[in-house]
Amino acid sequence: MAVVLFAYNRPKHFEATLKSALAELGGKKYKWYVFIDGPKFSSDDSSMLEIFNTSNRLLHEEEFECNKQPINIGLKSSIILGVTEVFRRHEQAIILEDDLVVKPGFNEFFVSAFEIYKDKKTVVQISGYSHVSTGNDSAYSLPFINSWGWGTWRDRWEEFVFLTLNADLSRDLKSLDLNLFDYNNSYSFSRILKRQINGKVSSWAILFYLHAFKCHKVAVYPPESLIENKGFDGTGTHGSIGLDSSAERNLVGRVNRIIIPPIESLCLNTEARIKVETALKKMSRNARAIKFMKGLLYELCGSLRSHIK
Repeated sequence: MAVVLFAYNRPKHFEATLKSALAELGGKKYKWYVFIDGPKFSSDDSSMLEIFNTSNRLLHEEEFECNKQPINIGLKSSIILGVTEVFRRHEQAIILEDDLVVKPGFNEFFVSAFEIYKDKKTVVQISGYSHVSTGNDSAYSLPFINSWGWGTWRDRWEEFVFLTLNADLSRDLKSLDLNLFDYNNSYSFSRILKRQINGKVSSWAILFYLHAFKCHKVAVYPPESLIENKGFDGTGTHGSIGLDSSAERNLVGRVNRIIIPPIESLCLNTEARIKVETALKKMSRNARAIKFMKGLLYELCGSLRSHIK
């Protein structure tokens, strides 16, 4: 199995991510890959070098490769190219970005889920993050994917690359049931997709979700989150699909053994799905309120500038 880390310009965050990942995944004969995106500005060079040196220092007891891009290609291209390259050599991979902290139980959950669902092509992804605390010990499924600490199999990733990366996205958008795509109208995933099509965002995750939706696939989630996101401090350049900082109110770090149910039971956990729908609606309201306040503040600042003139 491969463990893949993507980094850009945040050496302290990256070190925290790598240390937490090693605490859970180190010493298990996994192959580690670090992909460092290239600098946008010459001032970024020192951060890139620090990430490279941290990788060599902390991974010296593991089998690993560290790859540095000579130029900045962005997160979407970094993820797609890096994961595709890794799957030329491996059947399974866990993917982490440089603002995540891995919690105890992460490795056991992924090892078990990878094995149980390896031949269940309906499962497109294993997620380390959970949007809610379900109150029980059983994993659950959702019809959309997550970008905060996840894993998949070679065959499912190759299917995504073949069927969706080369697809006519505008045609796909027109054919979507937008209410279902927005998870019963709980969060505007379709807006993210429209912005992707119009070139206003660059998101690998919305494309992976589109693939899962078109092909009637699900992602598997733990009953409590095994990932904590530390990227809401102003250092990041990308948000995550359907999520914002309010998601960090979720509890993390379950220590009990997680039950990995058969696919038939997994897809029938309606209680967990309803909880997630409620949580996403709340996040959506918060996001709209923040957007409104930002717009109001912008108008007030414009009026103030005009008054000063």
